[in-house]
Amino acid sequence: MTALEALRRGIAALWRHRRLCLCLYFATTVAALLIAGPAMAVAFQSLAGSAWPREMADSLDPAWFSELIAAHGTGLEAPLLVSAIGVGAVSLVVYLFLLGGALEVLWNGGALFAACGRNFAGMIRLALVSLPFYLAALAVNYGLGALGRAIWGEGSQAAPLIHWAWLRAAVLLCLLGIVGLQFDYARIRLVFDDRPGALRATVTAWRFLLASGSRAAALYLMVCAIAGVVFAACLGISFPFAQRSLLQVGLLLMARQAMVLTKIWSRLLFYSTAAEMSRGSRSRAGAEIAAG
Repeated sequence: MTALEALRRGIAALWRHRRLCLCLYFATTVAALLIAGPAMAVAFQSLAGSAWPREMADSLDPAWFSELIAAHGTGLEAPLLVSAIGVGAVSLVVYLFLLGGALEVLWNGGALFAACGRNFAGMIRLALVSLPFYLAALAVNYGLGALGRAIWGEGSQAAPLIHWAWLRAAVLLCLLGIVGLQFDYARIRLVFDDRPGALRATVTAWRFLLASGSRAAALYLMVCAIAGVVFAACLGISFPFAQRSLLQVGLLLMARQAMVLTKIWSRLLFYSTAAEMSRGSRSRAGAEIAAG
């Protein structure tokens, strides 16, 4: 199956399950509110009905942050790091829970949250399998940095070292993109092949990408281009709204939520198109076996 055919079928499949995008949006929003709700409640309770927020925003000095870090040193980094890790872990768990159900719905329909429960354990195991691959990509980036410092020294003004940093960034983005694409297809295989196991899904995805790497890459780039155009349009719409009245704040909030919905839609569009390409590959393999 060509990339254009997979894109066409994926768009049609996502349109048939268009309510899935709204379900994931509401579930993600509720999870985000549960994470940020306590902090927001404290802020609103202490600042509501007063002019303090405006006065604080007008008199806020950006240098205060650097002074605060210098005064507390590593003592300030620890709670921030713990909070960031906690929020990231909760967000990842929610994402994997919803993703397993969404993939099964895109494949053969059914109830979303029942499918989420069936595939959640496999998604967690696959995330653990992917961790060494992401760490390997970061290790390559660190090794390239050490190699550059060994050749050109520590001078931050040296042009070769700056160019080497750009090369490191490009290599890191490519490695992370390859690993992410591979495990996206592994998640598809994990759900579509009757939950074969995380390691087997990983190996199957690698074989699929090696056999159809150019088509898979072309499909990924086309989906990214479509999502980029839609996201840029939403971003352009949100710019004119200044926060000077309640109506403008409400319009800006709606525009920002449209951007969140666009992000979810683009992610589902990739999975629906990748699923169609994977389905076509499996159908072709089955036909070849039957003909043989």
